[in-house]
Amino acid sequence: DIGGSRASSANITAGLLDELQVGRLILMGSEADICVMHTANDAYMRKFELWVPGNCTASRAPSGVTASLELMKRNLKADTRRYRAGKGLQ
Repeated sequence: DIGGSRASSANITAGLLDELQVGRLILMGSEADICVMHTANDAYMRKFELWVPGNCTASRAPSGVTASLELMKRNLKADTRRYRAGKGLQ
C-alpha cells in the first residue's frame, strides 16, 4: 500500500522534526507543482514555517514553477525569495 507507506514515513519524519524542535523547513526539488507543493502543504498543516527558494525548484514546464511558488506564498505563507550562495535570502 503506497499511501500507507507514505503516511507512515510522514509520521516518522514529523516525530523526528518535533523531537529536534525544528520550526522552519527549507524545501526544494525538481517538481515544484507536484512533489514540492505536496510536501509544503503537509508541512504547513503541521505548523512549520516554510522557505521554498524560487531558484532552487524546477518543473517540466516553467509556468509550473511560477504558479506553484505564487500559490505556496499566498496560501501556505511560504517565503519564496531566491537563495544566493554565501548570502542566504535574496
